[in-house]
Amino acid sequence: MKICICVALEGNDSAGKTTHAKRLLKYLEEAGFRACYIKSPDLESVFYKDIYRTLESGWAMEHPMLFQGMQFINKLHFQYGRLPALRQEMDVIIMDRWDLSMQAYGLATGVPASVIRIMSKMLVKPDQVFLLSGNKTPRETPRDIYEKNDSLQKTVAAFYNSRTWRNQYTEVTDIHVEDDPDDTFKAIIREFRF
Repeated sequence: MKICICVALEGNDSAGKTTHAKRLLKYLEEAGFRACYIKSPDLESVFYKDIYRTLESGWAMEHPMLFQGMQFINKLHFQYGRLPALRQEMDVIIMDRWDLSMQAYGLATGVPASVIRIMSKMLVKPDQVFLLSGNKTPRETPRDIYEKNDSLQKTVAAFYNSRTWRNQYTEVTDIHVEDDPDDTFKAIIREFRF
């Protein structure tokens, strides 16, 4: 039976998840592994464009239950549509956000914990979660309503730091985002369990 490892990079906006997920992909491919990078929300989902549109317009903050529902359907679409085939084809699946972000941002925007728990229980859990925290990657302009909201970002950071969610996952690795991205990436490689 083929073994495929799923890893997720999680953390606040601008923590460097995308940068390090793509670096990990390149590193693994150069080492001869079959690996793929999956951005959440899934680019091939029916809601992909709508999710980003609602984040850019502010609608996501005005209607958090509906927005998190869209995110959840997007994840289910990926989980039952694309993930089974990827598990057969790949050695490593690198996920740029998964359900931990849904929990953090859902709770921070006022979605009831009971709803978040139900959605989270229905999603597969990655084999390893890298939680990136610390120095933020500066952006000239925030991309969406979540990134522009400092109060929301502090609430999300408090969720990640609370550690109340850790028992849902097999392996959680804290990665402090260093000033030098190479140091952060070396920490990810050092802690990667494959």
